[in-house]
Amino acid sequence: MSRSVGLIALCFLLILPRMHADGSPSWREFGPSDGKALVVAWRADAGAETERIIDALSEELSRTVLASRVCLAPLASNSLTFRGDSREEIGYSLKSLAAISEAGPIQAVVYIEAGNDDNISAECGAGGLTSPRWLLEKVLALENPQVRLAETRMSLYRLKWVPGDPVLANLLNDGYSAILLRGGEGLASALKRLAVDDSKQDMNGYDRHYLLFQRTNGLAVISEGVIVFAAITAAGFVLFSVFFLGFLFGKSRDQRLKDFRRFWWLPLVYLFVNILCLTAGRLAVQLLLSFRFAHSAAWTLLPQFALLAKLALALFLVDLIFSLNQLIRFPSDGFIYGYFASLACGVNIFLFSATDFSLTFYFLAFYLVVYIASHNSHPATSFAAAILLVAPVIPWARELLKNDWRTISPLFTGTDLWDVKISFYLIPIQFLVSRLLHSAGRFGMKNKLYIPLNAVLMSIPALASAFMLLYVPAWSADRPVHVLIRQRIGKEGSNLTLEAPAVPEGLSPAMDPDARTSSLPEDPEALLPYTLANRRFLERNINTLAISPRIFAERLIIEVRSAEGVSVFSASENFILADAGKTARFGIDTPDGKGATIEFTSEAGVPLEISITALTTKNPWGIIVEHPAITSSYMLEVERIVVANAADQTGEAE
Repeated sequence: MSRSVGLIALCFLLILPRMHADGSPSWREFGPSDGKALVVAWRADAGAETERIIDALSEELSRTVLASRVCLAPLASNSLTFRGDSREEIGYSLKSLAAISEAGPIQAVVYIEAGNDDNISAECGAGGLTSPRWLLEKVLALENPQVRLAETRMSLYRLKWVPGDPVLANLLNDGYSAILLRGGEGLASALKRLAVDDSKQDMNGYDRHYLLFQRTNGLAVISEGVIVFAAITAAGFVLFSVFFLGFLFGKSRDQRLKDFRRFWWLPLVYLFVNILCLTAGRLAVQLLLSFRFAHSAAWTLLPQFALLAKLALALFLVDLIFSLNQLIRFPSDGFIYGYFASLACGVNIFLFSATDFSLTFYFLAFYLVVYIASHNSHPATSFAAAILLVAPVIPWARELLKNDWRTISPLFTGTDLWDVKISFYLIPIQFLVSRLLHSAGRFGMKNKLYIPLNAVLMSIPALASAFMLLYVPAWSADRPVHVLIRQRIGKEGSNLTLEAPAVPEGLSPAMDPDARTSSLPEDPEALLPYTLANRRFLERNINTLAISPRIFAERLIIEVRSAEGVSVFSASENFILADAGKTARFGIDTPDGKGATIEFTSEAGVPLEISITALTTKNPWGIIVEHPAITSSYMLEVERIVVANAADQTGEAE
């Protein structure tokens, strides 16, 4: 009898999901105890709707025989991460995923969020990366309910023009094959089908440079292999056409070779002028906004207008400079302009495929358009080709302009060689326009100088953009400006500052009694108690510093300074030496807010000065700014200076 009861109990325990904990909220495991795992992850603070989806999925998985591991893992809030001394972003700990991988590799992570309806939407990119193709295809194959993609233009994710979900970005940047699914109650059954399908078939492959195209019956996927084949084929054709087809056929081949030898430098001039004018446009925008707001980073208040103004001013300057073509005698045959346009398009294939390999297909299409136009002398073909080169980029630019200044920053500031890339993109269009003007008799040497019509037309958006930068409101209730309230508490007392490129006049921080959570004084000795113990060992002091802040300290920065010699020889935490070793700097994240203890060795008999700085975004005194066009965050820095001698000491507040 007892043996039967034991067997029944054992079977019952095998059916139950295994629960694990790693200091984070516990995660559940179904199926075998080792091997590859499919992980369903969610934010631990996501709310009741997400928990209901997870409970329903857990119940379904407990009744299903699985051939491979399936784990349900909540991602605990890691509070805030810091870069140096500054607040960066809210993060979520991936400790539970690291613990799951100890029993076997993680095959895929499906990160979920609760949606407003039963339809399931998928996001397969974030942070400049995209989900692997096999995972996307598995998700798109789900039915009842069917999964739809939030964005099908994969290159927008890879260019970071669509930033995507920050948690998904962390997962992809950490090397996980991950995707985000957002839905209602039907999400649990869809995830269960995905888990069973994963059990039946090993999923692998690392194609992340695929393209998606909408068809009447669904999405068509162009794989990385197809793009590679097309790029290699196109490279051969481009080289063949550049060095063979361009000149060796036709009655004018000798004259065209002479024209090429005379004007080979023209594309380089276009490139140089474009880069110069883009730089000048950016500087002009920064000058106008600095004049208005008296801040060098004021462009971040109007990032969309700033980028458009930079491009408008740059194109106006380009047209103005190229109006000097009236001083140069150019060839009478317009073929050379089309040839240079196709040559520039050929270069763009390789330049932009290095930026994102999936862009190869688009620039192959651009090359084909320009190649056809360059071999047709009718002016309409040049005009149509220029339009075809601009039109596909407009929807992408619209997506870019929906984002904040962080996404727009590389294109405005020119980092990551974006001024060079924009210049190369413009060159084929400019040569097609030059060819069109040449056919109309408006390009080349003239007896009398004049201002071309295209320069006059470009002056209109340039002046309009400058006017907008000076007079468009920089903030409103619909477009609030973000202000960081930074409070510093040290031996000089408490100091409050508002950090933003510009703030409404008369704005100042105030204390909200209802939001106050602490009655502690604004005194570093009261906020940062410590104990410091040291003992002599040969020619070294072994120091133990324990910090017990009375505020929720999310990061501790400790600097140990020595008047002579090296300040710290070794320590229990990582540190950086500066000032010829006289200063040692520790940066310790404390997500639980309870402080830290470090041990370090120093030279015996040498006094040390220790600076302890606690950083937190908690707001113990309820300091706020009130304005309908302002959003704010808070940063508290508390610094305490300790002079260490040979004796043990305690830094408790009196």
